[in-house]
Amino acid sequence: MIQTNSLFNKINFNGGNLSSDGGSILLSQFLEKINLKKLLDSIPFVDLRHLPVYSNTNILFQQIIKCLLGYNDQSDQKILINDPLLSLKS
Repeated sequence: MIQTNSLFNKINFNGGNLSSDGGSILLSQFLEKINLKKLLDSIPFVDLRHLPVYSNTNILFQQIIKCLLGYNDQSDQKILINDPLLSLKS
């Protein structure tokens, strides 16, 4: 059982910034609980990019979250980048 949720401390519940993906809080907590990022870090990526902004681990993690939430297309990125809840977990 999840004891505390520090993400709730960063979210404004006054109705100003709304998210349609409230379930992503539980998904995020579950992925943290199973240490998914640590598992992804253990994958030996071959990165030939020059001065990458995001690590391959972060990109893969974001893709997994997008797919689990039902956002399968790259065009959905325009919606997700402005979502106040999902942008906290990037």
